[in-house]
Amino acid sequence: MSITFTTALTAPDDADVLAVLVAEGGAGHPTLDAEVLERLGFEGKAGSTRVLAGADGRLVAAAGLGPIDDVDEDAVRKAGAALARALDRHRSVAVELGDAAALDGRGAAQALGEGLALGAYSYDRFKSDPDPSKIDAVVVVADD
Repeated sequence: MSITFTTALTAPDDADVLAVLVAEGGAGHPTLDAEVLERLGFEGKAGSTRVLAGADGRLVAAAGLGPIDDVDEDAVRKAGAALARALDRHRSVAVELGDAAALDGRGAAQALGEGLALGAYSYDRFKSDPDPSKIDAVVVVADD
């Protein structure tokens, strides 16, 4: 399994899924419909994810960071792992830092990458029917 990580200022149009990191009590994100997320029971709790159709028809995922006051690189790492598990059938994912944008950009991007790589890992050596993650490209959307 090999995942290519890149950064960009905006999410590429060809990504299979656009994901956003969301904290409990956070500011939300224009890509996500807060009312729909609430009806789906998504509150931004650490490790939680929800995938839904966006306004443009593309899949949009929300990944929980936990309480807004506790958002740190470890919370980003855990959210990345949860995203990898939730999106393992998709090849390309663009991730916006969302409520983690106030963190150091490089540290947050590294933590996100670590979480995604660890969450996508599967020890399949002794499985008769291995089913590894299909994620092979991740774009971290950040402005620094």
